[in-house]
Amino acid sequence: MYMEIYLVRHAKPLIEKGICYGKSDIEAEMVTVEKLLELKTQLPTNAIVYCSNLKRSKQLAEQLQYNFTEDERLQEINFGDWELKKWDEIPEIEINPWMANFKQVAPPNGESFETLHLRTLSILNTFQNNTLPYILFTHAGVIRSINCWLNNIELENAFNLKVEYLDVIKLHK
Repeated sequence: MYMEIYLVRHAKPLIEKGICYGKSDIEAEMVTVEKLLELKTQLPTNAIVYCSNLKRSKQLAEQLQYNFTEDERLQEINFGDWELKKWDEIPEIEINPWMANFKQVAPPNGESFETLHLRTLSILNTFQNNTLPYILFTHAGVIRSINCWLNNIELENAFNLKVEYLDVIKLHK
């Protein structure tokens, strides 16, 4: 099965730097017309479009005037009790095990990267062999997860892929 996927990360969230956010529903900065036009040139005009149901992803898809299907499986990782806390205020006894093994260790009441990965794969497994490409408006964690799957990269190495705000990453399998 051949699949062409364009992964698009949302704009910079409207939140103070140093705050842990994942599943929190935060709006993003508005994107300039110039940047929207640049993004449009990187994306196919005819595609099947899915979007995380979080505001910051939907906002970009709407600004680019795409019709899309919302899917909560494209949400960013759930940091549970850490959501909206300052990273440096999370107790070391909680954060150190996660930093040593983010693949399998979940924040309290959150999810591990492996859980996010399985959630992400569940949507990819619904995609059909299609002549149209897919565009996914989503988050850095999901983009890293899909990159690992499509390029046979171990999840432990997921954070070696740098994903900036408004990045468009084209992958195929």
